[in-house]
Amino acid sequence: MPNNGTYSQLDMASVKSSAEKSITYLNKVLPDMLQKQKKPYVVIFLGESHMDHVDQEVTRAILLDPPVLAPNQTRVIYERHLDTVYPVISPDFASQRTESFDPALSRKERSKILADMIQDAFENYDMTMVYMPCGSAHAQEIFDSMDKRFANLFLFIAKMSSID
Repeated sequence: MPNNGTYSQLDMASVKSSAEKSITYLNKVLPDMLQKQKKPYVVIFLGESHMDHVDQEVTRAILLDPPVLAPNQTRVIYERHLDTVYPVISPDFASQRTESFDPALSRKERSKILADMIQDAFENYDMTMVYMPCGSAHAQEIFDSMDKRFANLFLFIAKMSSID
């Protein structure tokens, strides 16, 4: 059993009510974290409630101007339908994918599919970093699914919704 992941949930309590403050915080803390916790693979989970304007402003800003990138090795993986919420992203991202819609799947089953998509990006497409706009409820489930199976060291940074 691999257990090679490090889960780090960002403490957004002092900034989460303001998109501007949240963006400033992420632009500072994400590069610092990657400098301190050097891992070959990184997931930056952009959690949201799907209907919160602060979450949407923050995610939109981060995807347009990411604070950290691995040149030619950073992918955006969207939870279903979020590619329509955030259709414009930085041209510096190497690629993007969106979870297929299957209404029969439970949240946990969808989390496993999202984890599989991350692992696929790392193992088969030479990506070393993934940004993932996604509902906050998926964060721990995605991490747990990856941590059970992914054989390499990875860092999972979770920015939860501003209403969590």
